[in-house]
Amino acid sequence: MRAILLTCCISVAILAQEDPRGWNKAHWGMSTQQVKTQTGAKTFVTTTKSTDGTLSTNLGLDFELDAKPFRAWFFVDGAVGLQKVELVCRRERGLQLRDYVNLKAMLTERYGQPFTKPRNETGTGPFTVLWKLKTTNVWLHYLEGESLNVTYDRVGVNKL
Repeated sequence: MRAILLTCCISVAILAQEDPRGWNKAHWGMSTQQVKTQTGAKTFVTTTKSTDGTLSTNLGLDFELDAKPFRAWFFVDGAVGLQKVELVCRRERGLQLRDYVNLKAMLTERYGQPFTKPRNETGTGPFTVLWKLKTTNVWLHYLEGESLNVTYDRVGVNKL
């Protein structure tokens, strides 16, 4: 009986994790034009690199999240389409631990308990949290006073 109950609880927990298959209305594999049409993203004059330094883009969208200004950067590969979306807080000063805690709570509500998280979430960080979903890894990164961002990474696509 306990095994059945445990299996049911695990199944419900897995079903509760929503796989975004991208971010917002931008889904993995979309072309640059499709991302622009679906999200309203625009081409910026400046180009940015992904946090891991592997991709660059100038395709972005400004929006607010938890009353803070963010920019979504869309990283589109010509061969396989949309690969990564990075949400970067544009507030230049004053990021605090509570900003990280609030965003982590919002992501946990949406995607369930994280796959990994820091052992000690007090102090200034840096802190990184990971949610592993079927087609998407969601990373939350924080360094007090300097950066707060969320990265949506496409999983399971190899370029030939």
